[in-house]
Amino acid sequence: MHVNDDESEGPVAIGFTINFFGSNYRDLYVNNNGNVTFTGPMWTYTPFLLAWAATPIIAPFFADVDTRFLGDAVTYGPGIVDGRAAFG
Repeated sequence: MHVNDDESEGPVAIGFTINFFGSNYRDLYVNNNGNVTFTGPMWTYTPFLLAWAATPIIAPFFADVDTRFLGDAVTYGPGIVDGRAAFG
């Protein structure tokens, strides 16, 4: 993904199927603000309770990130961890 403020990329194939709270997904959206979503991108950052998200979300880092002037672009991709398919 290029450097940006509040942008997303996707859908991106993750290389395997994930069951997330009873729904199966094979792709996701990588959002510059430190999260991935499954049913659509999340362009902006406005604090809210993740349990109330309109789109299923995994947010290991949930903040307002702007990589345009300082920092590197967000990188991501599939891999293997302990012999199992992974996406990071």
